[in-house]
Amino acid sequence: MAAQTRDLPFPTDVPTLEAPPDDAPLAAQLALFVKAVDVGPLGWTDALAAGRSKSDIERGEELLNTEPLWEQVQDRLTLIDDLAKRLVTHADNPAVAAALTRVIKEHPCNEITRLVGEAVVTQGAPAAALLAAARWIGEPAKYGHHRWTTGARAVLRSATPAAASDTLAPHLAKKEYASRVLDALRQHDGEIDPRFFEAARRWVHGGPGLPRSTDFLAKHATRPEVQALLVREIEKIAAAKGEPETGYFYQDLRQIKVPGALPALVKIVARSAKLGDWHFTVPLSAIEDLADPAALPQLRALVATLKGKAKSAVAAAIAGLEKTIPGAAVAEPPPKKATAAKAKPARAASPAARPLVEAGLAVERAEKIVALARTRIDLAPKKIGKPPVGTTRFGGEPDLPAKTAWPHVDCTEKDLVLKVSEYPKGTIPAPDKKGKLHVPLAFLAQLDLDDLAPHDTDALLPKTGMLWFFARPEVVLGEKRELQRIASLVLYAKKKPKLVRISPPATLGAQQRFDAATVKITHVRPLPSPNLESIRKLALIESESEAYEAATSNADDGATHASLGWAIATYYLGIPEAKEQLLLRVGSDAVSGFSFGDNASIFFCVPTAALAKRDFTKAYCVMDE
Repeated sequence: MAAQTRDLPFPTDVPTLEAPPDDAPLAAQLALFVKAVDVGPLGWTDALAAGRSKSDIERGEELLNTEPLWEQVQDRLTLIDDLAKRLVTHADNPAVAAALTRVIKEHPCNEITRLVGEAVVTQGAPAAALLAAARWIGEPAKYGHHRWTTGARAVLRSATPAAASDTLAPHLAKKEYASRVLDALRQHDGEIDPRFFEAARRWVHGGPGLPRSTDFLAKHATRPEVQALLVREIEKIAAAKGEPETGYFYQDLRQIKVPGALPALVKIVARSAKLGDWHFTVPLSAIEDLADPAALPQLRALVATLKGKAKSAVAAAIAGLEKTIPGAAVAEPPPKKATAAKAKPARAASPAARPLVEAGLAVERAEKIVALARTRIDLAPKKIGKPPVGTTRFGGEPDLPAKTAWPHVDCTEKDLVLKVSEYPKGTIPAPDKKGKLHVPLAFLAQLDLDDLAPHDTDALLPKTGMLWFFARPEVVLGEKRELQRIASLVLYAKKKPKLVRISPPATLGAQQRFDAATVKITHVRPLPSPNLESIRKLALIESESEAYEAATSNADDGATHASLGWAIATYYLGIPEAKEQLLLRVGSDAVSGFSFGDNASIFFCVPTAALAKRDFTKAYCVMDE
């Protein structure tokens, strides 16, 4: 058995064991399996953690995540998994059956027990081990998701369908355990008691934090009782008052393609047309996926009652079905002869909209997308020895108004990503009487707004003046919409004052001092990303979304450093598009030596209202990691 620490239940070393060849004698494989599992626990369990201090638990986790032990543990688990899968094919051998059953019943390591349990459940043997694994479901609060789910699969393999339903159905009714039962049902390839389908109906809509049963139901979508269940659920939504059902149901329904769902789906589309967004477009796309000729007369009748984007979306769906279903197109009556004076020429697409029109979008829809475009100012760095005072640049030493103090942040040790002892000596000041650390910020960039003004075609920034950007990525002051909000400061001078080059304090370590780089400034006005909330509000149907994505598939991902525009910060990081504006994106690059996290970027943002008032004290900084 591997050597253990004196005060922790985990090994300090897990020796490497060589896997035998596939054709090795069964006795040799069994002997190695017994040796491999003789390793003790490899992670905390409730029983092991009972009575332990928080520091003990943290030390244990740190030990298990430290190289080379972490890699040794992974190698041992891989070997055990491989040997267990080999041995279950010889489950009729009494010694093999006993060894597998003993691990499932007695082993203190949850991960080893789970791996062996999965091998036993997949093979369906040996019977004693299968029954031992099935007993795990008796303690749902004790075991994690994967081990308990393996136990539920063991129940499905070892019991009759009716008995399995009697055992598992009570757990399926509980939110905290339903996803485990549904996972087990989804992985089970044997016979299923029909009562499971009705019990799964409770979770058919899914939603954030809720179990989802549609993956399980989709696996049995050809069964009449499942089809009838789903149709009833769609009809229930169609008959409901108020806003149509939210959640993932429609999206999952598109994969199942339930016969008989068409009438209710048309009702839902008609009722939700005024809502726009996915309430309307996803059920409409579900109708398209059915490719049912019966949908066409119903949609043609519906489109005559609609206006605006809803009318355009339904018309596009009709056109798509007419292309998909042979002979479905309605012959158009010959147009009435029009006089030259009354003839209206087709609207030509603007140059910016042409790529979208060529990809298949209607001119009107393409122009609405183009109207959402924003200019992005790209800032390409180039190393420079000693930059002139007051110029736009990254890194180096800042040029600030005389007597400006170097920016600091007051924080506590818990705000630091690293421990104080892990910083170079002298770079983190001692805490004051209140336990606060006075940590200097790193200088990242200064922007001469006169340089940016010719490129700011949306006129968002001040025309003149200076902006300075400071941050300390390893000082995390909390979260903002699930992002790390890091210590930062943006300084603004309305008019370019007399500037003095200021050296950083001695407590700013070398890793927080970056090489000076001059900047080449250009600007672009790319098509907005399909991920924008503003784009989703246009309620594009699937064919339009596909055309849009095709038109933007070769678009650049944006410069490493940029200002303004629909930057990645806004459409991937959850920053409200209308309420906040990106000031500056600073990415990791070798020119200035910026390196944030795992090749991450940081984003200085400001509320739109504050930007309009030139109030940069409201600016903040987040990191996409």
